[in-house]
Amino acid sequence: MQEAIDISALKGVVPGMTCDRFSDEGWVRTSVYAPSEMQLTIYINQQELVSILCTPTKLNCLALGFLYTEGIISGIGDVAGMRVCEDDSLADVISFGLAPSVIMYQLILQSPNNPTMTIGKMPLLPFAALLLVAAGAYRLAKFNTDPSQSEEFKGLPIPSTGLFIASLPLIINQYTQSEKLIEILQNQYVLLAIIILLSWLMVSNIPMISLKFKNLSWKDNRYQFILIGALPVLFIFFRFTAVPMIIFLYIILSVISLSLKTNNS
Repeated sequence: MQEAIDISALKGVVPGMTCDRFSDEGWVRTSVYAPSEMQLTIYINQQELVSILCTPTKLNCLALGFLYTEGIISGIGDVAGMRVCEDDSLADVISFGLAPSVIMYQLILQSPNNPTMTIGKMPLLPFAALLLVAAGAYRLAKFNTDPSQSEEFKGLPIPSTGLFIASLPLIINQYTQSEKLIEILQNQYVLLAIIILLSWLMVSNIPMISLKFKNLSWKDNRYQFILIGALPVLFIFFRFTAVPMIIFLYIILSVISLSLKTNNS
């Protein structure tokens, strides 16, 4: 016996729509499930091709099927890369925006130097961590439908920000005997500076290299190879401290890449 499917839990279905249905008993007002629609714009090589209305499910399959039936591609071998901009946007904000904000809130709240600005007994400075959520949401609204990001990112990706902040409590726990480092990482104004810097990087227009490999050529992927090679070495010697090191290295390599492209153009 097959298990019943909960239609209301399916993506792209709008539950509880009221309509009039004709039956043997005449017209009956009832509640039904109906498919929802969204506008999907397909870009080819950063050029807008078409906008269509569709249900918000399996958008990658829809786009490939459309290109195939229109004769634009003859098969999957004609596709070098693909990015569906709307998938998992909310998940990025929740997992890599809200969670880091909670971590920073707790770090500032537990700072040895209590904030001077309070409402009643509630310190205000820890709420600066909400700037990370706002910056992450703004980043998705600004960049997530930008077709020019097929080969590189604009600004620091939200997951990179999340990993950077998630590593801070681990670093504090790792260097419990280094009083100077702990004092720096638990300083509320240092933490505030980190929040402001990461928030600005997320919404900036600074081009960041993509970690996708087109091929195994050193010339085309040298920055990706450097990052992958540095990752295990840094983790062996620095453990959790390697995480912010890798993020900074990623930013530095992105700036170098941008400089070289500007000089060559």
